[in-house]
Amino acid sequence: MGEVRQKFAPRVCASYRRRVRWLAGTIEFGKRQLRRPQLSPRNRWLWRVGLALALAVVLAYFPYRLIGGAGAEKALLLEAQYQRTLTASRALAEENARLRREIEALKSDVGAIEDVARKELGMVRPGEIIIRIENEAP
Repeated sequence: MGEVRQKFAPRVCASYRRRVRWLAGTIEFGKRQLRRPQLSPRNRWLWRVGLALALAVVLAYFPYRLIGGAGAEKALLLEAQYQRTLTASRALAEENARLRREIEALKSDVGAIEDVARKELGMVRPGEIIIRIENEAP
């Protein structure tokens, strides 16, 4: 185990040292020495200003897309859709409650069963007379 560490430790350290030297501006490969190109103060200033402007544009673009522009329209559409869904959900909850009451009534109330039989099945008791009154269309 110790031999493996001794073999790899100098490589890692040398690689790290090369990277540090490259960031500092020079790097050595054997007998050759390479220098990283240096920017003039004017070009360095222009590079920094350009990078700052690009960063400002990117940082300003995302809030615009989220708050303004199409993001605001999309938020309004989603809010309207949410309200419609909420209204439909409440209506369905009321319908479910009505149906539960009807089920309980049909399980326990004989009068409710009779009403359903008369309305939906058209049943009548013996001896009853059915009189249908139709409205005339004016």
